[in-house]
Amino acid sequence: MACKNHQKCFKEAVKAAELICKKKHLKFTKDRKAIFELIWGSHEPVKAYDLLKSLDKNSLHPPLVYRALNFLLENKFIHKIDSINSYFGCSHPDSNHDCYFLICSKCYNVAEACEDNLEKEVMLVAKKKGFFVENISLEITGVCKSCLRSLPSS
Repeated sequence: MACKNHQKCFKEAVKAAELICKKKHLKFTKDRKAIFELIWGSHEPVKAYDLLKSLDKNSLHPPLVYRALNFLLENKFIHKIDSINSYFGCSHPDSNHDCYFLICSKCYNVAEACEDNLEKEVMLVAKKKGFFVENISLEITGVCKSCLRSLPSS
């Protein structure tokens, strides 16, 4: 996802996470914040392995990183993109979380999209099948506009 001012976007994401934690009496520890900031460092998905490589080995070991990731996921500050085993910042942690993701199979860029009608359809089908939905996570792979432009024309 491209934004016009990533510095502003980044600051707003951190501020939103801090406010939500304060409101819900959650601890946004320096370790959790460090992982959050690394994930929000760009609008690209980040693998846990890359997070580990980016951190000071003396301060955060793998168990602490994974605990921080679990906290961020549980509180809807980030999403996990299962098909590419990566994490991606959530642009709206205080609202709808049943989103879907458009993932470029060439550059692995991820775009988050939310569509209430899609969620309603999924819930309707689940209800008809007697299925209780805990979470909706759809991942759609294809080719982004930038990569399409760079493909040779036939």
